Amino acid sequence: MYMMTVAVIVWARPKYLPAGPRSNWRERLSALRDIWATLLLFFFVIGGLYGGLFTPTEAGGMGAGGAFLIGVLRGRLNRADIRRSLLQATRTAAAVFTVLIGALAVRLLSHHHPDAAEGDRVPYRPGARAVTGCWRSSCSCILYWDA
Repeated sequence: MYMMTVAVIVWARPKYLPAGPRSNWRERLSALRDIWATLLLFFFVIGGLYGGLFTPTEAGGMGAGGAFLIGVLRGRLNRADIRRSLLQATRTAAAVFTVLIGALAVRLLSHHHPDAAEGDRVPYRPGARAVTGCWRSSCSCILYWDA
C-alpha cells in the first residue's frame, strides 16, 4: 500500500520528490551486477513457493540455506563469521525457549491440578497460584493458548 501511495504521488505530482540524475538502460542493466545474488535468492524462494516446490516454512529454510551458500561461494563468510552467527542463533533460540518454558510453567501452576480431569476448572487455592495468578492472562494465555 505504501509503495502504491508513493507511485501515485510520483505520477500525479512529480515535483514533490527530488529528481536524481537520468540514466540510460545500459547503465541500469549494468547496475544489476551489484545485486545479482539478492535477485537470484529472491526468484529462487518466490519461484519455489509459487511453483509448488516447497511450503512457506520450507521456503524460509531454503532462503537461509541459499543465503549461506551465496555468502560462502562469494567469499564473504569465513569460519569466524559462521561461528559467530551460529552462536547468535543459539542464543536467540535459547531465549525463545526460556520464555516458552516459563509460559508453560505458569500455565501448569495456575490452571491444572494433578487430580483434575482434562477440561475441569480447579478452584482457587493459595500457594503457587497466588504468586502466578496475576501472570495467567497476560503471559501464559498469550504464549501458550489453551484452546
